[in-house]
Amino acid sequence: MEIGIMDGTVVRPTLSETLDAIVNHGIYCMQFGLGRV
Repeated sequence: MEIGIMDGTVVRPTLSETLDAIVNHGIYCMQFGLGRV
């Protein structure tokens, strides 16, 4: 089991910045809500 978060939990101006912020917290699993695409 891995700890993960939903998209929208960490909000940054760009996707790249968002993913960097998540990884900096030691989280490597993220679920995207496809309804937001």
